[in-house]
Amino acid sequence: MDREHRLTFCKRCAHQKFDSQKGIVCGLTNETAKFYSTCQDFSGDKTAVDRVIKNRELNKIHEEEHGKYGKPATISVWTIIRIIALIVTLISLFAKLAS
Repeated sequence: MDREHRLTFCKRCAHQKFDSQKGIVCGLTNETAKFYSTCQDFSGDKTAVDRVIKNRELNKIHEEEHGKYGKPATISVWTIIRIIALIVTLISLFAKLAS
């Protein structure tokens, strides 16, 4: 677990403290968080933490599916019709030139 994930808990914990050298630290240990998955001393809104973690996971999935900048580009029906018309026009031109 990285520091960003741990800070999800720390930012919502009643024990948090700010150290100008280290940033957010635990008020009980005066150290940065070192827990693995959840903090045993956490005192705060656990549902808010779970919601943030779930949103991060959903955003990661969305980014994997749609890329970094949002939904994939869509091509309208009219664009497809124009492309087909252009292809038909080019084929008829080549047919006239060949004969």
